Amino acid sequence: METLHENVYAEIRLDLPRSLFEHFWKPASEQLDSEGFRQEIGHFTRLLRQARPRKLLVDTRGLLFIIVPDDQVWMSEHSNRAVIESGVKRLAFVASSDIVTAVSVEQVIEEDLDLQLNTRHFDSRDLALAWLDHADLEP
Repeated sequence: METLHENVYAEIRLDLPRSLFEHFWKPASEQLDSEGFRQEIGHFTRLLRQARPRKLLVDTRGLLFIIVPDDQVWMSEHSNRAVIESGVKRLAFVASSDIVTAVSVEQVIEEDLDLQLNTRHFDSRDLALAWLDHADLEP
């Protein structure tokens, strides 16, 4: 597992043998403004396009930044396109316990990604990884 990006807001890791890309949000994300949030998504999209993984895990449990409608639209246009263009086949989300954050992330996802790739939502990283690692066995 290689750490591709890490700061107080997020961490991005790549497990090349498993073709697994992981994006973890951290509680300090609460301090982000819209510009900072978009910069973090920019790191994510750039690294995702370079890595071109088959599996993606996004852990939003530490995401305390409230994604307002303008940022939801921007994220949908940039992040979702990068996920699709990078060749991701399976996407697992580990849900935030914060209901406002969970709903805002869900709105972005429902608009594009659920329709174009196999997406599942989990309440633990272990369950998400188990599904991603055994997803190749599913039709």
